[in-house]
Amino acid sequence: MGSSRKKPSPNGLGYVGAVSGALVGVVGAMVSPAAGAPVDASSQSSMPDPSTGNTERIARFQKRWTESQLSQNLLTGVQGRPKHAKRVRNYLEDAARSGRLLDSKMVKSVALDIDDQRQVSVVWDAADTPASLDFASKTGEGVSIEGVRITEAPEVNIPSPSSAHAALGFAGEPNIGLYGGMEYMWGGPAFKVSWPANYVDDDHTIQMAARGYNQRGTNRWAYNRYGLATVASPDTFTETAEIHDFSMRTRKPTKQLLQGPGVRHMQSITNWAPRGPSDECTGGGGIQDVDLSLGPAGIKIPLSNPCSGTEILLDVDLLQMGLHFGPGHDEQVALDYAMALETDTPTSPKAPPPGSNEPFFEGPANQAFLTVAHCYGPPIGGCSGTGSEDNEWKTSNW
Repeated sequence: MGSSRKKPSPNGLGYVGAVSGALVGVVGAMVSPAAGAPVDASSQSSMPDPSTGNTERIARFQKRWTESQLSQNLLTGVQGRPKHAKRVRNYLEDAARSGRLLDSKMVKSVALDIDDQRQVSVVWDAADTPASLDFASKTGEGVSIEGVRITEAPEVNIPSPSSAHAALGFAGEPNIGLYGGMEYMWGGPAFKVSWPANYVDDDHTIQMAARGYNQRGTNRWAYNRYGLATVASPDTFTETAEIHDFSMRTRKPTKQLLQGPGVRHMQSITNWAPRGPSDECTGGGGIQDVDLSLGPAGIKIPLSNPCSGTEILLDVDLLQMGLHFGPGHDEQVALDYAMALETDTPTSPKAPPPGSNEPFFEGPANQAFLTVAHCYGPPIGGCSGTGSEDNEWKTSNW
């Protein structure tokens, strides 16, 4: 059954070109919110349709929650409204399928109102609350684009006895190979963002996680991050929904949160994968086995093979790696990448004793965004058009 929510008035696909720059100008206009309340702004504007010359009305809406506002809404375990509680249970089931057995008390979440009908949920089992969450939408005649952006606080990673079975590849494939003294160090942070589609009773989702490895007694690290974006499928053949943009980025934090002899910080990127997109891959690209070398040590890991049109977001000066997909016509996209890092000081030659709370690595900062396009008409040419449009969420200050 489809949703009973009111849909935009269809007029074919002539409006596509006017909105293919998803959310352009929305995030850049954000201002600091008043304490205790998220930014909630909407606007109307006119834009000419390049295919007809007619002027269309465009409605924009944006909302932002800061870290303090997310903390105020923090839930633990399976709490919240029925739909949110179901999302938390789904998160626990997804973790179990990938080899991570979590108790519901280990899970934190927030359930935030987009409007009086819809709610965005973030579920995670990392130590820290996300640094911020943004929602924005852009709607015109026949086409709507919505998106979320999540910025994660840098993770201070501590040895955990529960991480013994976390040496798994993307989607839980147990075939990561470690050599040259590399050891698994931590799993996480893991997050899942869900929000309801505005055209069917189902959710759009982003699932993300990361893992870290170290060559014991050295300053050499490997960092693997992966994510999966899924769009809610329309329940009629007269509608199309697709991922317009999906991006994940990892970089050195702009500020060092912790100091002291027990904390190591990122200093350089010495290797990365994938090195670039393939012009030959089709249908999501499949899986490629990558040998990420860190001198005499390294990891062998399966990564999704990015197709042409996927941008490699490497910046060795900012110590950043990431991937950006879009604009595209897929309902599901996987992104994953790995980096070889060096820190300012090495780890100790011997593992810390069990129960030690000494932080040994201030992990990188992470950010991800997903924008979804929905329109009326069969999926010939899609909703996003064929031109490459910059997305402000890819280049905004972070």
